[in-house]
Amino acid sequence: MSRIGRRAFTAGGLSLAACGGAPPADGGAGAPSDPEATGAPAASTGEAPENGGAAGVFTPIVGLSGVGPVVWSWTTSAQIAELARGDALFSRDTSATLGEGLLFTVMRQRTEAVVARVAERLRVGRFGWFNPWSASRGFEAGETYGGELIRMVVAPDALFMVVSSAWSRSDPVTFADVAGNPVGGEVANGALDRVVGIYFTHDAPYARACRGTGSRGGASPYREVYLGNEARIASFSARSEIVARDLARADAALAELGRRKYSDGGDFCAWSESVVRDAWTAAPTTIVGRYLASLAFPTEAYVPTRENLTAIRAALAAVPILPPGVER
Repeated sequence: MSRIGRRAFTAGGLSLAACGGAPPADGGAGAPSDPEATGAPAASTGEAPENGGAAGVFTPIVGLSGVGPVVWSWTTSAQIAELARGDALFSRDTSATLGEGLLFTVMRQRTEAVVARVAERLRVGRFGWFNPWSASRGFEAGETYGGELIRMVVAPDALFMVVSSAWSRSDPVTFADVAGNPVGGEVANGALDRVVGIYFTHDAPYARACRGTGSRGGASPYREVYLGNEARIASFSARSEIVARDLARADAALAELGRRKYSDGGDFCAWSESVVRDAWTAAPTTIVGRYLASLAFPTEAYVPTRENLTAIRAALAAVPILPPGVER
């Protein structure tokens, strides 16, 4: 068995700040670099080009801007073995360990026929996100999705239903294409066979209780993608060279990110709130900001401290690579 990144980890340290006079979440002014870690003057704030290099690996997801056709899903070795036998990519309607996702509770609260039809069509599926690092450590301590990764490529004509836990009964049901562009409901209603999955945001209001909620709901916001229409999956791959290539790029970007050092001001909840309020709503200009805007979970496991970045890189390095892998 070969594994990605079989080498000593060199991630430097950084922990980010939020509001109340602390440095901004995107690592702008007031968040000094560590000259020993970066070799740069103390005045450097980690500014990186918007495209290319490590910054280019961290694709920001701002609203629906930045979503793309590649979705990553963490899973177990047992499920990879099922895929190797030729079983269906989507085969489960609930997690044996985590139960049903909050997404389905939210959808059952709607009365529109189109919501019920999409829910039925996507009855079995997989949760994921648009990069491999954002769920590498689960939502919180003790929550894990397995140590294997599936890289899925959504068909170019596929559609996502857009769902929020803040949905009110007066809010319209909306759809988007694989690039995040809005699609008229009348178009989507006539093409439900093109709906590959659901883009879900848990828009929980902050009540200074941002820990201990898990991805089944609670006080902390999070984002996720649910896929359930295998006919609109162009291809998928696990344990393959293409997975190895993408994980190597992610590892290099995380290593670069780790050469910057920041302080969170001692208030994780404020930092988490700032990520949701700032990094997830405006196009970032720094490598730190791009990383934060790429996240699915604004939780403690993903604050880019030296310890967390090392753990994220270790999780990616431990993903089994056994070419040619499992591909369809």
